[in-house]
Amino acid sequence: MVPHVWVPDTTVAGTYCYGVKAAAPTVSFTDVASDAWYVDEIAYAVEHGIMEGVGNNQFNPEGSITRAQLVQILYNIEGRPTVTGTNNFTDVSSSAWYADAVQWAYENKIVEGTGGTTFAPNSVANRQTVATILYRYTADYKKLDVSKSSDLASFTDKSEISSWALEGMQWANGYKIINGVTTTQLKPTGTTTRAQMATMMMNYCENIAS
Repeated sequence: MVPHVWVPDTTVAGTYCYGVKAAAPTVSFTDVASDAWYVDEIAYAVEHGIMEGVGNNQFNPEGSITRAQLVQILYNIEGRPTVTGTNNFTDVSSSAWYADAVQWAYENKIVEGTGGTTFAPNSVANRQTVATILYRYTADYKKLDVSKSSDLASFTDKSEISSWALEGMQWANGYKIINGVTTTQLKPTGTTTRAQMATMMMNYCENIAS
């Protein structure tokens, strides 16, 4: 399986979300309409080397982000640093395209397993999972300020957020990284589409990393 993210040129100093911009490709996907709500967000993600198409000149904006794809995005942003240590997960093959990304994220306490020895790389990363992993990446790995928080009081489905994800969701909404799918609905357990992921990463880079 080919990863659905761009692999940065690690000869360039810095990281691609943190002030270093990748060479901008021509953003033109046959499945991204010019008037789609996410067209600018996808262009941003591609131009900054955060995401790329899935092949055949398509982006698959409504496709789901998996846990493997999520950590690969962060790993690529960091310039694919050298990985040390031993693979801890029985469902992550050492030859998998995401193996180094998963190991890097685990070693740096950005992700945890889903059941002791499993990572579930192909499982869909829902919205509260994305928020939690981005929060850990920011607070524990990047050591950036995460003090801004939202009480999420305006969202009627706040009670659907898992206890382990509440802090991350409050942070992500406080910094306008993850907004509601409507004015009153966060959909914390809903699927994170690739278009939504591009939007979240643009919001992240502009609101956190700038």
